[in-house]
Amino acid sequence: MCGVIGFFPSAKNKIIEEFNLDSKASNYEKLLGMKNTPRSEIMTISGELPALVPRVWWLIPSWIKDPKDAKYPTFNARAETIREKPTYANAWKNSQRCIIPAGYFVEWKPLTNLENRVEKIPYLVKPTTNEFFSIAGLYETWMGKDGIKIESCTIITTEPNDKMREFHDRMPMLLKKEDEEDWLDKNANLEKIFNKIMPSENGAIESYRISTMFNKTSATNMSLELLRPLD
Repeated sequence: MCGVIGFFPSAKNKIIEEFNLDSKASNYEKLLGMKNTPRSEIMTISGELPALVPRVWWLIPSWIKDPKDAKYPTFNARAETIREKPTYANAWKNSQRCIIPAGYFVEWKPLTNLENRVEKIPYLVKPTTNEFFSIAGLYETWMGKDGIKIESCTIITTEPNDKMREFHDRMPMLLKKEDEEDWLDKNANLEKIFNKIMPSENGAIESYRISTMFNKTSATNMSLELLRPLD
């Protein structure tokens, strides 16, 4: 599962450069936030526009009558079932693939404290050699009868690699640099793309423990200090 992603402030220019984006867009600072959670807007990159597109991180199928009916969690999609599960099959079939850049994501380990209570200890997971991950995702566009339009997305998860297995039995699908272009290409062979869905290499990520204050701090109050490793 992947339920929290975010960015270090230094990642903005690197993302703009790597994906050849419009550097004058004004919404990057707001949407490349230090903490993002499901149902919030996150930034995505798709093949149509050389820009970061805000989409709600909770996929709303285009065929659903009312977005309020999408009550079950759709912020993560299991790679093994995206071709068959009705919620995601339409986006997959129509090659509505996107990249969700993220400077980090967070996983937790349970720890029994001195008061014999179990705490969720957050660990920040980040790339070893780059300033951000390129996470594979799917997107949908929902149109209401009254003209309301909702852009939404989901993060694809896969089996964990050895480093992530200590945290969870799932992890985000992390794209290699050489696979990004194919992932965004609507004309790419779907089976070829699907066969690239696999755990990330162990050397691609590193993790460290961060303050439990991270758990209690809202996105608007997040500070760089809470993303630093504990001594």
